Amino acid sequence: MNDVVRSYPVSGDLNIDDAKRTAQARCYRKGAQAKLDTMRGLIRVRVVEVVRDCKGWIHGGQDIVVRVLETRAGYVKGEIMPARACDVVPTAHVVRRKCYLRLNAEYRYVTEATHEAHEAQRAAHELRAHEAQRAAGDCVRAQPACQPAALMNAGGR
Repeated sequence: MNDVVRSYPVSGDLNIDDAKRTAQARCYRKGAQAKLDTMRGLIRVRVVEVVRDCKGWIHGGQDIVVRVLETRAGYVKGEIMPARACDVVPTAHVVRRKCYLRLNAEYRYVTEATHEAHEAQRAAHELRAHEAQRAAGDCVRAQPACQPAALMNAGGR
C-alpha cells in the first residue's frame, strides 16, 4: 500500500511561512506506517484514522488515532490510542545516521475527504493541461483522438 498521497519538494528553510510550508510538505493518510515519538524512544505504529487535517510541525490536539505494532516501553502491541501529529512521524521522515537520529517535521496528515478533493482537483488540472496540449497539437498520448491526422492516415507509424 502506498501511503504517500502526494509528494512535494521538501525545503530545509525553517523560516518560511505556513502556507508555503504546507504546499511543500508530503501528505499522509489512514494506513500510513509511522513511528510514535515517546520519552523511551520511537515505537512502530500504523495510522488508523485521521480525525482532522494536521501538520507535523504544529503541536496541536490529538488529531490522529494509531495502532501500536510492537510491545515496548509501556505500550502493548495492538493497542489503539489517540496521538498528536507532531508525535506520529511517518517512517520516511525518520533519518538515522551513525551518531544521531533526526525527525523531519515537513509532513501533513489529511483526512480521506481532503485526499479525495485533492485527487479530483489534480485530475481536473491534468485534464485541462491535456486539452490545452491537444488544442496546440503537442499531445503525445497514444489515444486515437490525440494523434495528428497525418499520423493516423499513415497507419500510426
